[in-house]
Amino acid sequence: MKPFINLIILGIFIPSIVLSQSKEELLSENKKLQKEINYTNSLLEEIHNHKTNSVLAVQALNKKINTREKIINSIITELENIKGFILLKTTELNLLNNELDTLKTEFSKMIKQAYNSRNRSDELLFILSAKNFYQAYKRIKFIQQYTNYKKIQANRIENKQIDISKKIKTLNTSKKEKNILVNQEKKEKKLLASEKNDKALSIKSLSSQENKLMSAIKIKKETAKSLQAEIEKIIAREIKKAKEKNNNSNIFT
Repeated sequence: MKPFINLIILGIFIPSIVLSQSKEELLSENKKLQKEINYTNSLLEEIHNHKTNSVLAVQALNKKINTREKIINSIITELENIKGFILLKTTELNLLNNELDTLKTEFSKMIKQAYNSRNRSDELLFILSAKNFYQAYKRIKFIQQYTNYKKIQANRIENKQIDISKKIKTLNTSKKEKNILVNQEKKEKKLLASEKNDKALSIKSLSSQENKLMSAIKIKKETAKSLQAEIEKIIAREIKKAKEKNNNSNIFT
């Protein structure tokens, strides 16, 4: 379309009125000029429609970009929450590791002490030093319960470690999926922004063409007006001549 527009623009600089032209030539030129104006108007309407469509497309793209932005922000918020949970669970796991290490150390010391004092028979003396059978029984039960308690506590911590490790693994998987998703959304947003930029450039180009055509139409209308005035002058001269001729004929008759 641009070559046609350029031809139209160039055409407005070509002198259209030549004083020596006849009425027929001026009428012909005026008719040609009116066709050019009509054609230019049709081009202008077409460009205006393209521009309107492009503006609507940009508005639609803006909505899509805003939606993508909201999705990205939502996913980023979810990612931050996941990172917070991972940090919390990792801290909890570290505390459990420390607690388990403490229990293992205590248990190891207890075993070591029991081994080192096996000749002195501390536990046996502890039981035999009871005042009565009931107290001796209670002391035996205490030693058994204490040993079992340490084992149960260690098992509880280990089970909790396994549970937290699974949760951390699940959270890391979710974090990875969210990162992939946010990257996909960012790519889509980038593509939409690029499309929007192309449309904006198209609107700018169409606006420029629109302005050129409007200027061309204005000049052509002014030229047509001048042609019409020249034609009317010629017609007026012809009428005057005809009247003068008629008057002269009446004088001689």
